Amino acid sequence: MNRKAFTLIELLVVIAIIAILAAIVTPGLSRVRQKADTAKCANNLKQIGFAVKSYLLDHDNRFPTNTARFNYGQLVTNYLPYLDNEYSLCRCPAQKDNLLNVGAYAVQVAIPNSGAWISYEFNQAQLGRRFVPNFITEPMRCAYVYDYPYNLVNDAAYLPHVGGMNVLYLDWHVAWLSVSEYTQGTPPVDFYSIGYRR
Repeated sequence: MNRKAFTLIELLVVIAIIAILAAIVTPGLSRVRQKADTAKCANNLKQIGFAVKSYLLDHDNRFPTNTARFNYGQLVTNYLPYLDNEYSLCRCPAQKDNLLNVGAYAVQVAIPNSGAWISYEFNQAQLGRRFVPNFITEPMRCAYVYDYPYNLVNDAAYLPHVGGMNVLYLDWHVAWLSVSEYTQGTPPVDFYSIGYRR
């Protein structure tokens, strides 16, 4: 029995069909990967929220001392024992760039004596050593941890997620904040002024 071989044209048609299918499927896979990273990031922030709550319970309901303003790597060392020293929970899975190589970010994100780094920012500029019940007025609006950096307008290129970021609030819920929500002038969060008494 003679088997008919594929002609060159038939092979080219098959290759073209495969290429078209790949072009259709690839963007969908990319979006699925982005959604998965966003969900993992939100879970990381929830774990950090549990760690912060545990720290507050063990320290008279006070945040860590604000000894190095904006040094988030130093700040997170207070919470690492409550995260079983899992550095990976302090880094967004969508953050592909090593922030230790991004100029001034290196000073802020390096975890001392570990060689590790974080990709989340903490609202600790004003909260250091404040007594939480008397100081936090609107915990559901007061952001504490979020994807770094918080300035979506100027630093959107460094933002790991497409179109926005995850935010952990001080009532311990995690929510998505889109770039458009932040830039329209009436965002649901203002990292350094809403939700606590000055």
